[in-house]
Amino acid sequence: MYIYNSNGHIYDYKSTNAYEKPPLDSKQDIAFVSASKQAGYLEVEFDRPLNTGDLADVVLDPCAMTNVIYAYHRTIAPSSPTDFQQHHVTGLGTVRLCQKCTRA
Repeated sequence: MYIYNSNGHIYDYKSTNAYEKPPLDSKQDIAFVSASKQAGYLEVEFDRPLNTGDLADVVLDPCAMTNVIYAYHRTIAPSSPTDFQQHHVTGLGTVRLCQKCTRA
């Protein structure tokens, strides 16, 4: 995913468990919705089915905590999904995908 002036693009990549650029997943199961930055926080909204049916994707549980990793380059926006630069900042954390979660 990259965001520039609140316009964003998001892509589905395959995890290789290596320190290299990941290849694009042949089945793009994710769509960018919006992004905003306020008080030093970046909020990104995207659409993705919880279970994509794609063997390369993890099935997500909206009530469970989900591991998230991120990396970004401060100044250069990529020109294509496979053209991204070495990142300056990296991080990880956990998020709950659904704020009001109930189990059936």
